[in-house]
Amino acid sequence: MKPHPPPHRIRKTIKWGGAAVTVLLVVVWIGSGWIAMGYATSRGDAFQVTWGEVGIFYRLAPGVSALAPGWSFASTSPNWLWTTSSFKNSAGGTIWIPLWPAVLAFLIITAVTSLLDTLPRRRAKLNLCPKCGYDRTGLASNDAKCPECGAVPASA
Repeated sequence: MKPHPPPHRIRKTIKWGGAAVTVLLVVVWIGSGWIAMGYATSRGDAFQVTWGEVGIFYRLAPGVSALAPGWSFASTSPNWLWTTSSFKNSAGGTIWIPLWPAVLAFLIITAVTSLLDTLPRRRAKLNLCPKCGYDRTGLASNDAKCPECGAVPASA
């Protein structure tokens, strides 16, 4: 059985992957204010990214399509929308989902994992216990157990 990767590798993967996804979402979110992009199927279903939202179009009636099949791009005037909305009639429906909650979620995840990734290095640099943060400055040896929690430093 293959061993699990160490926790610091998982944190680094989440940190850098989250940072990349956050940057991508910010670029799409801001760019969608000026450029609308969408794709429609020949069936009539489609999605569109514009004004900071993702729109999902679905059809209920056969043969009814509001958009031409294929990719479409159009320039728009900046006007960001911030709330979820939906519309439904006998021909089909639309659901609009804003992008800002996804940007915020990935930003928070990236910030938390960045903090968790730098905390052990900062504690080691300041000669603090890696487990509880107790100041180990007056201890007889760097290999001594922490008097606060009993943890032994990794260098031991």
